[in-house]
Amino acid sequence: MRARYHAITKFMLGRMLGMGPGRPSITHMPKIAKPLSAIEVSRLRAPGHVPVGGVPGLALQITPTGSRSWTLRAKIGSKRCDLGLGAYPGVSLAQARQQAAAMREQIAAGGQRASARRAGRQADVSPGRRAVY
Repeated sequence: MRARYHAITKFMLGRMLGMGPGRPSITHMPKIAKPLSAIEVSRLRAPGHVPVGGVPGLALQITPTGSRSWTLRAKIGSKRCDLGLGAYPGVSLAQARQQAAAMREQIAAGGQRASARRAGRQADVSPGRRAVY
């Protein structure tokens, strides 16, 4: 009886706040990652996608073999993309945060990173040769 009452109350509260099917739920809030320090990042060993904070979507991807690389998870248009920022020891935490912030600004301005890279590669190819990707 009590569970039924709770479900009905939650449903009615959602309706009063204008939430319904296809709309955001009351219980789902975006997660904000705690900003990690450079030492904390260097101690990460467990495989997975570990958010490091500072810039929304910035994470350290650790593979089962132990290799680590920076990724920025962003939404470009209607697609969610994981954009690579470089390998961990070569790109520091501060550099990764700067690159991620710059890339977020570029995405917000409507820049298409992949099409810009593709145009740059095509410009490097001489007229008589085909580009190899």
